[in-house]
Amino acid sequence: MNRTLFTRAFRIGIALKGVSGALEVGAGVAVWFLNEGALAAVLEPAAPQHLRWVVVRGISAVHQSRIVASCYLIAHGLVKAILVVALRKNRLWAYPVTISFFAMFCAYQLERYATTHSGAMIALTALDLILIWLTWREYRLRRSPLPL
Repeated sequence: MNRTLFTRAFRIGIALKGVSGALEVGAGVAVWFLNEGALAAVLEPAAPQHLRWVVVRGISAVHQSRIVASCYLIAHGLVKAILVVALRKNRLWAYPVTISFFAMFCAYQLERYATTHSGAMIALTALDLILIWLTWREYRLRRSPLPL
């Protein structure tokens, strides 16, 4: 029962990361191509708290900063999307890589929290830590035929 519950939670969490990754890629493309007014109208109200900082900075910054923000969003989203696809295909290499990347995301989010004091950063980090634990658990299950 617990094994099935944890596996289901893992799959749901990974699916949400995949959706989040796709949205980040879309936001990155929008930051790259839309002018400041259109970008503010479309992305600012819709952006999750952890992306709002990047979006707002991209809107108010010079052109080079918009390119950096766009590249960050696209790269971050693509990494998540690629890892989600690899996990769904049960590629063993993807489990430790996912754990490593999500740990780096947590470190970044905590750094952002230190400067913004955003409760959303703490909540997002907590969810990522849970997903790291679920990924580690699934990796152990896939690597070993023995039950936990």
